[in-house]
Amino acid sequence: MNQERTSNTSELLILVLLRFKGIKEKVIATFRERAQRSSSDKVKVASISSVAMKEEGSDIVEVRLKNQTQDELETLLKGEVLSFKEQSWMDMKGVFIFSPINSNVTVMFPSGAGVEVRAISGFLSVSVLLPELFQNKTEGLLGVMNNDREDDFTMRNGTQLPSSATPQEIFNFGADCKYGQKHIDLTNFYWHKYCNKYGNINITEVL
Repeated sequence: MNQERTSNTSELLILVLLRFKGIKEKVIATFRERAQRSSSDKVKVASISSVAMKEEGSDIVEVRLKNQTQDELETLLKGEVLSFKEQSWMDMKGVFIFSPINSNVTVMFPSGAGVEVRAISGFLSVSVLLPELFQNKTEGLLGVMNNDREDDFTMRNGTQLPSSATPQEIFNFGADCKYGQKHIDLTNFYWHKYCNKYGNINITEVL
């Protein structure tokens, strides 16, 4: 698979897009290319550098590694950094944020959906937690929540790749999950992409 990418490449991809009975939720991640040592060689890998989430009517929350540290997270609400020094939880507009330690942040929404972000050795681990009522209502990089691996690689045009898809087909599926105007309604979101020293994409709500 010959896909040329620069070392500073960042991609904004949809992890989960959910629509169900008036509930709309988006979980979006910034993937950044980085060098990782494997045995005696350095290889390029794509890892999550930040994740943003929002449910219909809620504030937007972004979680990212703080200053590229190994195990400390930074949480932003509508682009402003939050501090959990005085208390470990915050109840904001349509969203509850819990951070008992600086390497772990849990975000919960009224629908019961949640996102847990952990910093582990310089990487972000992201878990999307969804109640059973969202069965078959999700799309995006994490696939359809229905315990059927055969439809996880479903593209926006309805094309369903088999679980035995080739690396090139999987790459195309990932590219199909890019967050952009041609893909979904962006009336509740605005993102400002710029080159800073961390190569992150900042996502800010403007409503």
